Amino acid sequence: MKNFLSQKLIAFNMLFLMAGMWFPPTELQAQESGNSTLRRSNDELIVFNRSEVVSSDEVIRNAVVIGGDIQVDGRIERDLIVVGGSVTLNGEIGGDLILVGGKLIAGADALVEHKGVLIGGPFVIDSRGTFNEDLFQFPLPGLFSFLSGIKLWMTHCFILMRPFAIAVTWTMVLAGLLLLVNFLTLILLGNAVDQSVKVLEPKPITTFFVGLLGLILLGPLLILVTATGVGILLVPFFICAISAAIIVGKVAVYTSLGKRIGHRAGANWGNTSIAAFLIGSLIMFLFYLVPFLGGLALGVVIPLAFGAILLAGIQMFRAEVDFPAPISGKPLVVQPSDAGAAISHSEVASKAQDEPQDNEADDGGNGTSSKETPHREKKESTGTNPPSYNSEQAHAGHYERAGFWARIAATALDFVLVFVGLKILGLIDGQGGFRYFILMWMIYHIALWGWKGTTVGGTIMKLRLVTLRGEAPLWGTVVIRSLSSLFSGIPLGLGFLWVGWNEERQSWHDLVAGTVIIRTQETKAAFA
Repeated sequence: MKNFLSQKLIAFNMLFLMAGMWFPPTELQAQESGNSTLRRSNDELIVFNRSEVVSSDEVIRNAVVIGGDIQVDGRIERDLIVVGGSVTLNGEIGGDLILVGGKLIAGADALVEHKGVLIGGPFVIDSRGTFNEDLFQFPLPGLFSFLSGIKLWMTHCFILMRPFAIAVTWTMVLAGLLLLVNFLTLILLGNAVDQSVKVLEPKPITTFFVGLLGLILLGPLLILVTATGVGILLVPFFICAISAAIIVGKVAVYTSLGKRIGHRAGANWGNTSIAAFLIGSLIMFLFYLVPFLGGLALGVVIPLAFGAILLAGIQMFRAEVDFPAPISGKPLVVQPSDAGAAISHSEVASKAQDEPQDNEADDGGNGTSSKETPHREKKESTGTNPPSYNSEQAHAGHYERAGFWARIAATALDFVLVFVGLKILGLIDGQGGFRYFILMWMIYHIALWGWKGTTVGGTIMKLRLVTLRGEAPLWGTVVIRSLSSLFSGIPLGLGFLWVGWNEERQSWHDLVAGTVIIRTQETKAAFA
């Protein structure tokens, strides 16, 4: 039975590919206005989404029907394969009858000379009908109805490139359920929606391309996470999280659209999130009903939604850990402050320009201030700072941001260390070697970045990971940076190469986490 089904499946696939790829023009016959009969000749009958009749005086060699119905009063010399349709058999089939997701009515004159495989139902077979070999019946009454609904959607929605159609009742029900889910999302996650709207409104084009890039990278990222072995357990949660994020982003897109329309119309409801969401949802639903335009609208909304939630999430993360905006001016120089936190040279210069003005105000233009030193000492004694590197506190020099080649050299040293370690442990050999390497590579960097702010390779190259304030990164920042590095590596390492072009000397994962790699001038090893 297993071999039989395998053979018939191969035969079905071959016939289906033949139907979709190439047929000699002389053998094609236009059937009605829909032209849904792909091929009709004395040898083959291949039908998609329509009904066909093999008359009593007609002989066909093979027949494949997908999403349509067939009535056989004549003879099919070999096999008949029907998917998602019904068969009325009053003639002869010289080979096998395979019916998947459909119903069968076999009359008294029905003859199947070989096997019959029937999946779905109902099956009405006259007792005088003949099956010369085995007849396998797998009744699944609901399957035919389900495939009929899918067939209707394919006809009215998929082919016309739109997600919904009034003629397909279940799509209308689905649209109502999605509206309810979106409304509950707006009520329960209003803050996330508002943040996404704030990101989307000023830069819709940037948001669209960020979302498009993120969607493109999702597939390779899932493959990479799955390849680690352990990560395969996280894939379902990852997919659920992405789906939830897109829902929040779509609510933001609809709300933003409603607000824009309200502001242009001068209506008060343009300032209310709920009213704007309902108006935007109604307008997009009308777009979704229009053939071709509906598919185009959905293709724009999804990248916009994903890009908005991505950018909003990054901004919320950076705000939560109090990251400053990227430093402008002279981005390559980082200098530790009196409290031990490294700050940019441009920031020092700006403070130096502001201080004389304050001093003159205090002394009446004398240029010096008796209040300056006590005030600064009081600020230093009472202020609280996140953990910083003591070795850098003792250094009064400037700290240059590490360039591309220095980081590559440190990465190469770390690669050799991790590879040799796994080789010694015997974990790099065999089929699971790549998975072990990816897993240990991430654990290695997360542990050392969080513990010492650098890796072994970074220590040799005198590199250290700090935030834009020059402070030691928190563990959450380290984890975010490590996970974001997957996005930097997927598009052929473009995110890592970005260091060579970016003025801030930051890779993509540095931009996400708000971090930077600096060159230290200390001679003491971090792991001594």
